[in-house]
Amino acid sequence: MKMSNKLMKISAIGLMAAGLVLTVPAALAKTVSVTFTAKEVSVEIDNKGTTYPAWTYDGMIPGKVVRVTEGDVVDFKLINPKENKNSHSIDFHAAEVDVLDEFAPVKPGHTKHFKFTAKRPGTYMYHCGAPTMAQHIARGMYGLIIVDPKGKITRYMNGIYFLPFELKMTLLEAAESKSGPTINRVLQFCYSYDPEGQQYVMNITKVAGTLIIFMGLMLFLVLVLVRKRKTSNV
Repeated sequence: MKMSNKLMKISAIGLMAAGLVLTVPAALAKTVSVTFTAKEVSVEIDNKGTTYPAWTYDGMIPGKVVRVTEGDVVDFKLINPKENKNSHSIDFHAAEVDVLDEFAPVKPGHTKHFKFTAKRPGTYMYHCGAPTMAQHIARGMYGLIIVDPKGKITRYMNGIYFLPFELKMTLLEAAESKSGPTINRVLQFCYSYDPEGQQYVMNITKVAGTLIIFMGLMLFLVLVLVRKRKTSNV
């Protein structure tokens, strides 16, 4: 399968011990929706079953990596379930906002929602800023937000072995459907990237629904043709 010229213009390909970094021309700025749920959980810290009372974003330590491009608008929501005992917050070092408002502690049972534009490329920390801040960070509420330079999109592929299909889909996704061949659009329609499983998976519901509609239309056309033939034979 021949790739389009645009996809072939890869500005940088770096092999890393745990994955592959691909950089391709970027599209226009976009809005990236990010939702974190504060979770107070117990995590095992050794093979003896010793647990530690952690405070986390989505149950992960550290929190998931947020990756955007310079100029993107981050639409952020922090949910603090009523089951939690403590207030939590978020402090994005990549955000230029009213910190007394957007980064204010969120009480259990409440949600905080705000937006900011990622103006400066770089790798920044995010963490909980609720008092006592050091305790919240020590218990696990921290992570990274990466702002890629404007003009290109960097995509990280997990692992060191890749199928041609995975590489193809990664490039197509990064180029945001600007490829030409019809088969590219078919692949993008049938598959999507699962960030948790770190692989492409088939959209069963979408594919099955499309097939059902297609078969229904075909059946309808067949019935219409049969009826016309019967009518013409009378």
